[in-house]
Amino acid sequence: MKNTSGDSRALFIRGTLLTVFGLAALLWPDATWITLVRLMGVFALLDAGFALGFASVVRNSDGLYKPMLFSGIFGLIFGALLLLLPEFSASVLTTLIGIWLLIMAGFLLGMAGTMRGLGLQDRILLIIGILTAALGLALLIKPLFFVKTLAWIIGFAALASGVLILRRARYLRLMGF
Repeated sequence: MKNTSGDSRALFIRGTLLTVFGLAALLWPDATWITLVRLMGVFALLDAGFALGFASVVRNSDGLYKPMLFSGIFGLIFGALLLLLPEFSASVLTTLIGIWLLIMAGFLLGMAGTMRGLGLQDRILLIIGILTAALGLALLIKPLFFVKTLAWIIGFAALASGVLILRRARYLRLMGF
């Protein structure tokens, strides 16, 4: 028989960590999104290091050296910007996401129009296209507000997950696990 005595403890620890993280994200949303941007900056720098290392290994290869070198240099610049200017970087990233959403909304609305022209009514595509366009416009108009809102969403999701996991851990403990 499997030993399950640690199952409830592991869930308790996980639930507690998620709950604390969720509360921290809700109480300090600015610190949360700045931390997320900085983590992305660290990732970009690490990725750049690997790209530059790989570029040095394939230096004599015709097709790989230059793309890996440029990828590494771009990653270094991108990572440094994210680490040194997190508010600006978050605003730029949010703006780019807003532009991407508007482009996607155009495709969705175009597909809905094409389907209507074929005699097929797809209101779901139309609704998703309109909502996507609205979100894209909102991100372009107030990018930092939505970055902070994302921190709150992450906080609520982590808090809710943490509380549910804590309830499950308590149930497992009561059941002898």
